Amino acid sequence: MIPIFEFLILFFQLTSIVIYIFICVYLLSQINKSSNFFQPSFIIHFTFNAIFDFLSSMSILLFRKVTYWGYFHSFYEQNTWISELYKILFFQTITLTISGNIIISVNRFYALYSPVNYSKIWNAKLALIIVLCQIAICYLSYTHLFFTETAYIYDPATNSHQFTTPNANFSLANNGVLLTFCIIGLLITVTLNLKIFQKFRFIFQKGDRKKHGAKITMIIFMILAAIFLLITTVQISIRFYAIKTKNSILKNKINDYFFYSIPILSALQPYLLIFLSNQLRNGIIKLIFNVKQKADRVTSFKVSFAQSKR
Repeated sequence: MIPIFEFLILFFQLTSIVIYIFICVYLLSQINKSSNFFQPSFIIHFTFNAIFDFLSSMSILLFRKVTYWGYFHSFYEQNTWISELYKILFFQTITLTISGNIIISVNRFYALYSPVNYSKIWNAKLALIIVLCQIAICYLSYTHLFFTETAYIYDPATNSHQFTTPNANFSLANNGVLLTFCIIGLLITVTLNLKIFQKFRFIFQKGDRKKHGAKITMIIFMILAAIFLLITTVQISIRFYAIKTKNSILKNKINDYFFYSIPILSALQPYLLIFLSNQLRNGIIKLIFNVKQKADRVTSFKVSFAQSKR
């Protein structure tokens, strides 16, 4: 049975995915419009972050939570290719989520700090190049996994099966990569946040009140990214220490928190964006209304066509 708390988290993630889809569809439909409130580079990064967040959440669900709950044990045990899938998805997608938060935080900083140059330099082409580099770096960082085994084994400490990297050195390497990304990202986001607060008066000029809401949204995005990275850094540091000292009790305990926090913190972003952006809310409502109208027209046409055939 799925614990009630975890069921609520799953529901939260599911609704987050739905909101993510609506936001991405709307933003992508507006990407080439000059009147668009969001810059193309942000739309590209946000859309890819949505994909990465979905993949990391699914990886945690399939490779960690489902096994912990005891579901699909026979399927996992009989299909060794799933261990190979774990090898190429689990840590990589989590790292993509972490790096995505770093990149979008830098993107928001640049939009606030240098709005004139932002749209000229950080354009759609550059955003796509950054995303491709992001994917390449995240996967290259885990090339060591191709030189070791990943397995689906029973863990007596948790009385459950789990996917893992049995070799302790490679397991440390996995956490070391995650920790490196988190520390670098934390330093970057904290530095950028401090710079923003130093220039707070300059950014929020009196004659620019119409854009204050957008700027506040950007700042909250940056602060959220910093908090996300701080929490993750602390958790991975403890996990790294637990693996190094072979403290399975501490490792399992921190795993519970870590594999809760990543999906929850990832799921917060679409909620935050839609809550803070009035234009986005109105745009999505209009999009849904237009889709409904088109669906009604199609239905009406089908009914009319069917009646004319009689």
